[in-house]
Amino acid sequence: MTDTPMFPLTVKFSDGEVEVVETEEEACCNLEWLDSDDPADPVIVTDCEGRRVRLKVVGLEVKVCELQG
Repeated sequence: MTDTPMFPLTVKFSDGEVEVVETEEEACCNLEWLDSDDPADPVIVTDCEGRRVRLKVVGLEVKVCELQG
């Protein structure tokens, strides 16, 4: 088992929408601006093993992609 998130990542938005991103590049392009820690716009991100992930994408660049906890 690794201590880093394993792709694909599943992103569950508060409105029920679900997006799956296969790579970090796809996360940059498809998510553009996302902060899984933002309480005003809650999302749940999990990796392929079902582990919770902190994900922050700012202006097409992944700033944080790590396991929570």
